[in-house]
Amino acid sequence: MVNVLPEGARKSIWRFYRARLVFAAAVALCACGLLALLALLPAYAALRADGAFFNPALSANAAAPKGKDSERDQILRTRILLEQLSPVASSSAPMLDALISALDKRPAGVTVDRMNYARSGGGEVTIGGTASSREGIQAYAAALRDDRRWKSISVPIGDLAGTGDGRFSITLTGTF
Repeated sequence: MVNVLPEGARKSIWRFYRARLVFAAAVALCACGLLALLALLPAYAALRADGAFFNPALSANAAAPKGKDSERDQILRTRILLEQLSPVASSSAPMLDALISALDKRPAGVTVDRMNYARSGGGEVTIGGTASSREGIQAYAAALRDDRRWKSISVPIGDLAGTGDGRFSITLTGTF
């Protein structure tokens, strides 16, 4: 049917459909943009509210009238931070020293790629990684046994025998 129409009418029809396609695409893009804006609006409102939705301690202090004294505001802010961070600071320092000590005792050829810490009955650390040989795993376990902060050190017999592909796991228990 298109070959029956004259050249001017054919161009006119193509222009009409092209304009309709551009218009439909523009409407679709505007609708997607509006949906994205509506999806991000709650997050924006939460950020603008200075975290009052997520932290009730901050919302109680935010509701109090702030004076012109910036030192007082800084003191209040510091107190809030100290209250929130004091459990982490008081409990992790001895553990951090123990983990650093355990990593320092690694012999050459031993790579640690994961460490898990559980605070049950004093503390338990599981160290996992790879070693180039079983002698490396045995040397690492022997070096850890020399440290008095560890109550017990257990290595699976398969790791000590070298039956795996060089992967090992060492469990250390102690009081931290």
